[in-house]
Amino acid sequence: MIDQEEIHRKCNSCDPQERKIAVGQLCNSFGLLLDNNQAWDDLHKLTLDRNSFVREKAAGALKTALQYSPSKKQTWEDLHRLISDQNNYVRREAVEALRTVFQYAPDKKRAWKDVIRLTIDKNSYVRREAAGTLKIALQSMSNIKQIWPDLRGLFLNKDYYMRLEAIEALRTIFQHVPDKKQAWEDLIRLTADEEKTVRRDVAVVMKIALQYAPDKQKAWEDLHRLTLDRNADVKKGVAVVVKTAFQYIPDKQQIWEDLHRLTLDENDDVRKDAVRSLETAFQYMSDKQKAWEDLHRLTLDKNSDVRSRAVWILGTSFQYLPDKKQAWQVVSKLYLIAHLGQKPVI
Repeated sequence: MIDQEEIHRKCNSCDPQERKIAVGQLCNSFGLLLDNNQAWDDLHKLTLDRNSFVREKAAGALKTALQYSPSKKQTWEDLHRLISDQNNYVRREAVEALRTVFQYAPDKKRAWKDVIRLTIDKNSYVRREAAGTLKIALQSMSNIKQIWPDLRGLFLNKDYYMRLEAIEALRTIFQHVPDKKQAWEDLIRLTADEEKTVRRDVAVVMKIALQYAPDKQKAWEDLHRLTLDRNADVKKGVAVVVKTAFQYIPDKQQIWEDLHRLTLDENDDVRKDAVRSLETAFQYMSDKQKAWEDLHRLTLDKNSDVRSRAVWILGTSFQYLPDKKQAWQVVSKLYLIAHLGQKPVI
């Protein structure tokens, strides 16, 4: 049986170690204690404790104990205060708690502002906990127009991890963004980000964003320019988007020419992603002979990953190939190379 009186005694102990233990016992016992109000009064006092380690433990307790709170308003006030605590560890634990219980916030606008404020916290660990809260918080926000300026501001954050999380958050809400033209331009700018991982994730979002771009021809002109970029990571990202672009962009010949150029790129990773897009290209291209010639060439690429992907697409796109007999001969030769060690006849 749980001794609530003993827990209460520890909560008021002069020994901070006992008070820390009391927090853990309270957290594990909510719902089982006879006097729930007393338990919450004790936890409330511990969120105000003079010892930062106790406050840190109390902040962590809120994420699991909130559902038992007799006064949700008071509990949220405690969490709001802990988010502004002077101690880095307390703030980090508090924002982690906020991420867990955000959907239950009585004032989500205020909770959102707390998250945004923490994204510029002086402590990098606190900032990253706040960044990890963005996507979850967005799912609970009904007025995207109201919070869009905050999210846009994060695209300029000096912490690349923050930019990454903001981009990922944008992926989940792009269709609800009030100014999609502006959002698209933000993505184009981020394709030139100094961080490789940011550029990579932007490409993923662009695949989704393209269908919502108000001016798809203009969107493709932006992408076309990026296919000519000197940076391999940028071109790699665009090669992924091309797969989606075929169904939305009217000038498929231009898309094909860009894709064709990417399949000839000197960078192995660019060619890998370009060959993936060939699978989609086949069904939209009127001149399938050209697509077949590119695919045939890629089955003989110097890079084994490129060759493997090209062979895979031979199978998935077989119904679109103009010369199935020749395609079958190519597959047969590749089988001999892979299993019998024979050299190809080029």
